[in-house]
Amino acid sequence: MKCYNFRIPCEGRGDVFSIIPMGCVHLGNDNCEKEKFKNMVDYIKNKEKTYWVGMGDYCDFINYKDKRFDPGTIDQKYSIKSLKTLHQEETKEMAEILKPIANKCIGLVEGNHEQTIDRDYLFNPVDYLATELNTVNLSYISIVSLLFDRGSHSTRGVDIFLWHGDGSVANDGGALNKVMRLESKFDADIYLMAHVHRKVCGTRIKHFKTRSKVPLLLQKKKLFGVTGTFLSTYQQDKKSYGEKPAYDPTPIGVLKITIEPFVKQRIGNRKSIELPPNMHISE
Repeated sequence: MKCYNFRIPCEGRGDVFSIIPMGCVHLGNDNCEKEKFKNMVDYIKNKEKTYWVGMGDYCDFINYKDKRFDPGTIDQKYSIKSLKTLHQEETKEMAEILKPIANKCIGLVEGNHEQTIDRDYLFNPVDYLATELNTVNLSYISIVSLLFDRGSHSTRGVDIFLWHGDGSVANDGGALNKVMRLESKFDADIYLMAHVHRKVCGTRIKHFKTRSKVPLLLQKKKLFGVTGTFLSTYQQDKKSYGEKPAYDPTPIGVLKITIEPFVKQRIGNRKSIELPPNMHISE
């Protein structure tokens, strides 16, 4: 597990930031929606005050020794000569795609596909990507504090719990319940999970009492998200490992989180008070 701080400079109190979790890309699989993934990279590159975090399974990493290996599902750009070093070639291609947004990367979570390659080939793709992008390997599970910094004025923090995920779920409700149950084990403001190739999100409202001289009852949000994929389950005239078990069609794309870290409001006749950050999550 990794605990990490990521500092984000702010220009003023009214700043609003976007955080985009990207994972389960499965680059190297013939069913990877590579162009849609590249379009998302371009969006992040050109959008101000937008950052991203990697959620694991960046490449497919299904090598010829893997029981899941099927040459019919490999991206046609790779030749038979690539099979021995397929995991390395896929990782290098991913690094080149992500380099334009390296300066906006919060960190990279490891997925089960990366951990399999690390175990079998003594090559950690996330370590390689982290070096190429000048960021940090966040391990399989981590808590990251986003520190929104206004210099000498103040700093506000938002804690994100990141987990690649494990196991399977039957539907979107099961996926969302799985990530929401993490709140009973870890304290954070935002909880994100990948792995199950579903894109669903939810919000939970919690009330709390201030510790001011005259106490107030206020509320804050907790956000929960299952972060999507760029791997299609079915495409015409292409093979897929999801065909045999007849997996659900996958929603391609990402979630978007918006955070307004500095929120002040006058309540009744009292002076303006600082409120928890205003946060929203959407598909």
